[in-house]
Amino acid sequence: MTLSENEARAKITASTATGGGEFDVVMISNYETPQWAKYGWLKNLSEYAEATEGYDQDDFIPTLRESLSYEGGACMRCHSTVSPHS
Repeated sequence: MTLSENEARAKITASTATGGGEFDVVMISNYETPQWAKYGWLKNLSEYAEATEGYDQDDFIPTLRESLSYEGGACMRCHSTVSPHS
């Protein structure tokens, strides 16, 4: 499936908002991070990241790390591709 950025953003947001389960994994940007976290659509990954051997939050560019976090918690650390659920 190939969609323009605006089409993908609309489709992914609609599916997530309605609990459609259409996607297993999606990539979002720093634009969606605070909105999605506020709605409870993202999981805080800080606990998992901190328990991972070799993980160092300082390995990430500070402004990027902050833009992909919400209220001090790491909501998203890495990017994945959109994967349609079949």
